[in-house]
Amino acid sequence: MTGTGTLKDHPHHTDHEALLAQLTFNSPQARAQRQLRKSRLQKVTVPLMRSAMLAAGVLFASAHNGIVWGSAWGEELQVTAAFYAIYALVSWKTLALLYRPEGTRDLSLVFLRLDLIAAALLVACTGGAASWLFFVPWIRVADQVTGGVRRCVEFVPLCLLSHTAGVALGDAWLGHTPNWPLEFLKIGGCATLALHVALTSKIAEKMRSRTRATLELARDAISELRQKSEELEFSRR
Repeated sequence: MTGTGTLKDHPHHTDHEALLAQLTFNSPQARAQRQLRKSRLQKVTVPLMRSAMLAAGVLFASAHNGIVWGSAWGEELQVTAAFYAIYALVSWKTLALLYRPEGTRDLSLVFLRLDLIAAALLVACTGGAASWLFFVPWIRVADQVTGGVRRCVEFVPLCLLSHTAGVALGDAWLGHTPNWPLEFLKIGGCATLALHVALTSKIAEKMRSRTRATLELARDAISELRQKSEELEFSRR
């Protein structure tokens, strides 16, 4: 064909090729884009969110201690705030230097678990068994809903340990002796709610599966359209 060019030179053909590359999960372009997004998430977004949440934790702890104990900036909170600052910086630098989206071991998951040490310190410095912020470790289960049921359930025992450690440390640090039957009741209640949240994450998994299936159908449709376009071009020669 002359004068009008070939079908491959048509701008719509180029658009189809680009869209097909985006919708094809296993294509090199799609893999590169996923790795770039994941790397930016774990090296920039997550550390920023972690730092913000640690700072918010200190503010809430200060307000709590000021209202409940009459001391908004005691020694225990100063130690906790110093630990938070060091931990935020070390975790950020470690992820920035060592995180690899294609790695066999997810370094970001290590820090998600270590965050529970910070949560235990928050419970301890606000009174341990007497703290009104005893639920903080269990927030980790809720923020892992997008990771699926298995991820949420894996964090339930870790949150339980964090909660228990916070209560025990509060006893050793501040002398707030826990009523362990009552504490076990609180821990059991939090664990039950956490498991409920974990099971409801199944809905998110189903939605992701449906979205993936829809994209697969779109990919197949564009691939079929490209094949027919090429066949039409060949028949006109």
